[in-house]
Amino acid sequence: MSVKKLIILAGGFGTRLNTLITDVPKPLAPINGKPFLYYILQKWVENGIEEIIFLLHHRAEQIQIFVNYEKEFGILNNCKTSFIVEREPLGTGGAIANALNLLNLNGSFVVTNADTWLSSGYKEIIMSPINSMVVVMVNNPSRFGTVQIINNKIVKIQEKKEDIKAGWINAGIYHLSSEIFLNRKGNFSLEKEIFPFLSKNKKLIPIQIKTDFIDIGIPDDYIKFCNWIESGKSHKL
Repeated sequence: MSVKKLIILAGGFGTRLNTLITDVPKPLAPINGKPFLYYILQKWVENGIEEIIFLLHHRAEQIQIFVNYEKEFGILNNCKTSFIVEREPLGTGGAIANALNLLNLNGSFVVTNADTWLSSGYKEIIMSPINSMVVVMVNNPSRFGTVQIINNKIVKIQEKKEDIKAGWINAGIYHLSSEIFLNRKGNFSLEKEIFPFLSKNKKLIPIQIKTDFIDIGIPDDYIKFCNWIESGKSHKL
């Protein structure tokens, strides 16, 4: 059964892009005349997502204006949307737990960071087992850290290191159960609290996607993505 609900983590400050982008939050960074978030939403909606929950904090109103426009006139016309605006940053885990509580959500859902792009693999994600992490192979994983996979389970998530060679990395997209957030409150991290627990108990499944991947969180990769979209080519990023 495919999951139809998507949670987008879009509340970060995007400080590493401040040298290039100053007037909008990172998800709205302009790419060939459209916000980066537009390209993400287009992919998810085309692949069957029917409900999207935006978790916001920094410059939340700008993202709300963009989403409401697309809801009325654009790509979100047939999609249910809602917003949770955090008064204080709650971390990746705390933001999700807060949303589940406020919206009384249960079951499972897909989570994505608002600065993560995949060229393909969306069908595999929404059809994936519960408590899965999308992993992609990159030539230089030093910026991300790596995941160790044994018998189709993620058994270890390694910290960032400068001398790591090519490997599988966490792509910032997950299919998670609401049950793992029960009785959790406040500011906490998926990466530091939820995933180490799941991997230690061999309950975190890798979804290995071989596709173009980019995280626009730093200027070099933002510019690279701009050039790729503007070129209209399908070559590797």
